[in-house]
Amino acid sequence: PERIKALALRDYNVKMPGLCADPTVPKHLIDAGIQMPNCHAAIVLTSNEAVNVQIAVMVRLLSPELPIYCLSTQERFQDQLRALGGVVVINPFEIFAQLMSNAIAAPKLHNLNAFLVRTKTVKLGQPLNIPAGRWILCGYGRMGQWLHKYFVRQGIPTVIIAPDITPDHPECVVIKGLAHYQNLQKAGIAEAVGVIACTDDDHENLSILMCVQKLQPEAFTIVRQNRHENQIAFDAAHADLILQSSMTTARRILKHLISPYIQHLVDHLGAQGEVVTDQLIHRLKTTLEDRPAHLWCITINSTDAAALTAHLDEGHTLSLHGLLRDPHNLDGTLACVPLVMEHNGHCQMLPDDSQPLAPGDKVLFCGTRGSETLLAASMNNAYTLHYIIHGHEQPRGYVFQWLDNLRAQR
Repeated sequence: PERIKALALRDYNVKMPGLCADPTVPKHLIDAGIQMPNCHAAIVLTSNEAVNVQIAVMVRLLSPELPIYCLSTQERFQDQLRALGGVVVINPFEIFAQLMSNAIAAPKLHNLNAFLVRTKTVKLGQPLNIPAGRWILCGYGRMGQWLHKYFVRQGIPTVIIAPDITPDHPECVVIKGLAHYQNLQKAGIAEAVGVIACTDDDHENLSILMCVQKLQPEAFTIVRQNRHENQIAFDAAHADLILQSSMTTARRILKHLISPYIQHLVDHLGAQGEVVTDQLIHRLKTTLEDRPAHLWCITINSTDAAALTAHLDEGHTLSLHGLLRDPHNLDGTLACVPLVMEHNGHCQMLPDDSQPLAPGDKVLFCGTRGSETLLAASMNNAYTLHYIIHGHEQPRGYVFQWLDNLRAQR
């Protein structure tokens, strides 16, 4: 109840209604608007994963086509969720492991991803300076296991310290016990480039962090924060990076809500290598300068792009470059970069500006809010669209159209 009441006190950009009720009861889901036409998705994030599955089942029965984003870290629940269809499973431990392995092995990609989700203090083109070498992983619960899995995949040498780990890990060094002074020294803290404290106990993680800072002040430190009320203590600990599962989850869901293409692009860049990532970063920096990233997706149809759809339906053609001409300066282009284009069900990453457009196409852009407004005007206003295509204004009204036709006949 306290969190629901707090919604009215927080300074949100949009009104945030709340309902204090049991979400496993179908009536309450209907009261919340699960069947309303403007409901775009259901986000299920309770701390009880069995309850999350129950809610997802109810949502799927009440709204068969509605996308569902559901928190789950256990495989048995994940299998149930995937069987429902249309469910995106959000595992914060796996997400963070993927992000951390990228930060070490592909720092530019990690920087770009953080910039796109507007992580605070992140500047495009300034990746984290995480050294390469041996890492010490303290804790081997669900998060530790995912980190180890991704570190092995990236070839990052690792030493694991945990009280409940079995020694059958030939790909790394294993020390059974707590991550205190003696075991950290045994793990080679003097030569380690970084340490991750990822147990499910905040006090244990902070204790590990303090030991590391005394034994190896130069080591890159990453610490897991489990409880929000301990934020002040974690800020005072001065770790290089703090993992908050809630923020990791929120950013991944936000990417999916804006467009699922964003994560597809990140995965594509990861497979292509740092050269392609560097080229995209350079283009975004040139386009946006020091402005934050703004992501949006367009669909070329009669609802979202009436003038453009009519233009294409008449048999005319138009490329991405032509659509992105700046109506205030026809020699320039709008401050946005097309990231992904879907045409006939196929996704094209980083489409070329010469790519022709067709009804039904979807395009993900990164740019400024102003460029989104101008692009919407070009797609929906027939006069603006005519101007950016032909370079002159189309006459409006019967008199001016008559004069224009008369001039054309001479």
